[in-house]
Amino acid sequence: MSTIDPIPLTGSASTPAQYLAWLRAHARDDKTPEADDDAPFLSVLMRTQGKRDEMLKEALLSLEAQTDNNFEIVLIIHRATDADKERTLALLDELSPSVKSRLRYRLLDTGTRSAPLNLALSIARGRYVAMLDDDDVVFDHWVENFRRGAEEHDGMAIRAYGISHFWTLSTDASGKAQLRSSAAPQPAYCNPFDLQKHFEENYTPISCMAIPRGCHTVFGITFDETLTTAEDWDFLMQCVLICGVYDTKEITFLYRLWQNTESSHTLHQEKEWLDNRAYIMKKISAIPYVTTNQGSFPPPEDSNTAPVKKPSFGDRLKKLYHIHGPLRFPIVVIQKIFYRLFR
Repeated sequence: MSTIDPIPLTGSASTPAQYLAWLRAHARDDKTPEADDDAPFLSVLMRTQGKRDEMLKEALLSLEAQTDNNFEIVLIIHRATDADKERTLALLDELSPSVKSRLRYRLLDTGTRSAPLNLALSIARGRYVAMLDDDDVVFDHWVENFRRGAEEHDGMAIRAYGISHFWTLSTDASGKAQLRSSAAPQPAYCNPFDLQKHFEENYTPISCMAIPRGCHTVFGITFDETLTTAEDWDFLMQCVLICGVYDTKEITFLYRLWQNTESSHTLHQEKEWLDNRAYIMKKISAIPYVTTNQGSFPPPEDSNTAPVKKPSFGDRLKKLYHIHGPLRFPIVVIQKIFYRLFR
């Protein structure tokens, strides 16, 4: 009796890679990565409102330092004032020829926070896409690490590790912005990908992930423009349920947590975050998917079938401290208590 050879879960002959290749061959879509022989491996999607010059400069400098230059940068300047646009364009003009040759930018004056990412997706050319916020930085092997992972696990999302780091923003006597670290880096995102945990919360900053562009060009996945927060989690989950995840287990990303300046956690109220989370979980529950004990979807360590436990009160406090740091932690706790009592 003959047996059927198992289909490998990784590599160029893997199920995700073969599936994407088959769909590209049969889909009526001429914008697939294979359509452009000169396309880079990676498209780095960035968005900015032009309000964080020094941060954006450091983010772009970290891309200039990459050991693998097979990437492009697609920057969307979103809903910026005329003064902020002018200042951002002047910053771009000061970049080195190496970065300029890889960078394309567009101006966008409409839409929610997801709109610039969708515009960047629509004009990206890379075989893979990755997102980098204008206030974060990556290490010099960020692109190289993604590319090595994709060569061995083509068609899968490639996931690196990241560390978190508290920072503050101040100005000197001349009014120039000064960026300072205020605590030691923490290995906050240095655990293997756990699919079950990601159904409840996002444990992966999207800059730790490079995703096959076929998830967009073939499957039509985009960033949900009705979301005001957590659009990265929504996009990530839709993609990984199709293509799976391979962990490189290398630290390549620095997630900066700002303690005395605005961020998504200070601009949006807790109810807004909770409403968006409920909406995303409802979307995820409607997506059919298949898991396996091999490859990128390991079973939970404590149980084979047990659901993910809801975080305890202590866990919630730790998460608040991790997000907001010692400067804002007491104020945020008091705000949340008042919200629970008087909502």
